[in-house]
Amino acid sequence: LCPQVLQKQAAQHGHSFNAELAYMLIHGVLHLLGYDHERSAKEAAQMYRIQDQIFDRIRAKFDI
Repeated sequence: LCPQVLQKQAAQHGHSFNAELAYMLIHGVLHLLGYDHERSAKEAAQMYRIQDQIFDRIRAKFDI
């Protein structure tokens, strides 16, 4: 994870640096668990749905 890229993406998405870091960490862990958004649109939708659900919980709990 490149801090400069995370900072740029955070600005593009309207997130704080910490929120973007959390989002990308979740994304990476889902890949490690076997999810792949590049195999099909259906798998991408599933992965992003799970990613957003986890992110929303973390964001609410830690106020990032």
